[in-house]
Amino acid sequence: MAFANLTELTLDQYRALNASFNATPTSSKSGTPDTRIAVSLGGWASQTLMKFTVQTAGGASSSLGIVDPDNQTVTVTVADAAAGPMTTTYWSVECGATDSRETDWSVNFNVMANNRSTGTWVFRKGGSGDPS
Repeated sequence: MAFANLTELTLDQYRALNASFNATPTSSKSGTPDTRIAVSLGGWASQTLMKFTVQTAGGASSSLGIVDPDNQTVTVTVADAAAGPMTTTYWSVECGATDSRETDWSVNFNVMANNRSTGTWVFRKGGSGDPS
């Protein structure tokens, strides 16, 4: 897979993307990702388009980007912000390969704060012990 077209969506656009997983992906983490954000995968909206949400705690802001499209990593940068309620942003990402949904796959969310990585959330399907 090679990531492209990371797109922020409105709630209505997100809901309009009927998405699912054939089997629930496993999730794990490396390091200690900043707890002010949480990522939830929403499913495959097509063979190559995945949707997900990012919840950001009050008093923080988050921004997303693709640094290296070929390594299946979305970078989430967390920063301090004015006090306020938790926010949820809605996203889709084009995963590139024509059969991304059907093959083994991995999606990584590298969480950055204060110009350093705090850890990575890893979601995957396939491989030893993972759902098919």
